[in-house]
Amino acid sequence: MITVKEAREKALSFLSEEGLEREFIENMSIKLDDAEKLINISCHKQPQKILEIGTFVGVSTAVLGLCLPETEIVCIDADFPV
Repeated sequence: MITVKEAREKALSFLSEEGLEREFIENMSIKLDDAEKLINISCHKQPQKILEIGTFVGVSTAVLGLCLPETEIVCIDADFPV
């Protein structure tokens, strides 16, 4: 199983490779401590589906998807030109 830290790093690296400024992504996306809390709560609740409202560039979505691969995730956000 992938750790939360590894999942967050993988998401940040991917977005950086796609052309987004790494420092911007790190500052505007979910922080590691919050990501760990999110995954701990999610693992405890064992959801079948997650609705994420306000996806932005998708770092928290990627962390959820990588750490909870059996969970269906639906995301909605305003039209963000990424």
